[in-house]
Amino acid sequence: MQNGTHIPLKRPAVILLLAVILAAVAALSLHTGSATYAQTAAVSTPTAPHLTARDAGANTIELSWTEVPG
Repeated sequence: MQNGTHIPLKRPAVILLLAVILAAVAALSLHTGSATYAQTAAVSTPTAPHLTARDAGANTIELSWTEVPG
């Protein structure tokens, strides 16, 4: 059946596979990942770390910072 009316079985499988992959990518791109969390305690202002940089010589900069609790 080489008259152009025969469709090989592999072609529909490849098209179906590409359609499934495209649908999965579209579904993942639409997923926002949002969630709702309940607040159970008083909110405190977070403490920002204090960053310090100093010249250590020989084209070197030494960085240090304070630890942030929590």
